[in-house]
Amino acid sequence: MPSRYPGAVTQDWEPVVLHKLKQKSQDLRDPKAVNAALRTGIAVQTVKKFDAGSNKKGKSTAVPVINIKHEEA
Repeated sequence: MPSRYPGAVTQDWEPVVLHKLKQKSQDLRDPKAVNAALRTGIAVQTVKKFDAGSNKKGKSTAVPVINIKHEEA
């Protein structure tokens, strides 16, 4: 029977480096990713958006503009 490996068989000991792609910000906001980070002890920062989820009318966060009449003597 013919041999599968013609010639001498040697081992290749060159290191192989695999690089992971950086996660996208959308993937980091996934609740599963946040829970996994909390379980492993990684620091997680949560920030609530300003007036998030409120649909209030009549109240403005802008500084009110006041018209002032200048009186001249």
